[in-house]
Amino acid sequence: MRLDTQSKQMLELLRSSKPDGPRKSFSYYRICEISGLEEDDMFPIIKWLVSNGFAEYAYRAGTAGEMDVGVSLTQAGIKYKEYVDMSRKERWIERAIGFTFGVASSFFAALIGWLLR
Repeated sequence: MRLDTQSKQMLELLRSSKPDGPRKSFSYYRICEISGLEEDDMFPIIKWLVSNGFAEYAYRAGTAGEMDVGVSLTQAGIKYKEYVDMSRKERWIERAIGFTFGVASSFFAALIGWLLR
């Protein structure tokens, strides 16, 4: 999983700032305040973080139902450096296994071809 510069900066800001909402959530006003971004610039970054599992929407129960009041970080968002490193290692393990099986299948194909001559 690759993070773009804005998403990485947003995660760093949220990790280093004090939440202002329930369940350690950040209101959209607070996110705009600490990031210096306008709402129109902030929402796509938040949407990307939520869709990739680094954050989740925080809701508050009210008389009209649940209200979206902000965003809170998930475990992947809090430990995003470890999460990114882990996914990077997993990719290399998959590549190494794929390469090994490719070499092995080529070897066995050549061996069968040699035996059938």
